[in-house]
Amino acid sequence: MRILLPLSLIYMRLIIIQVIVSLYVLFGFMGYVTKGPQTASGPTITMLTNNTGQNHGETIEEFTERNEPDIIVLQDAGNRGKQ
Repeated sequence: MRILLPLSLIYMRLIIIQVIVSLYVLFGFMGYVTKGPQTASGPTITMLTNNTGQNHGETIEEFTERNEPDIIVLQDAGNRGKQ
């Protein structure tokens, strides 16, 4: 990256190539969308994910009652970091 920036300042062709590739990566490859938030037109599904090892003292029952999900996905994230 440090090499390409000074070269692109010298050669205009490299600037154009970098802009084209950056736009392709942003819009074509990464799928960037400029639309605002959309509302659902039909029934919706609420999915809840919970890292069981990082529950911060809250039980799964309390968590699900508060959020009322349609689908629950559990992931064990224990034994990570300092105990």
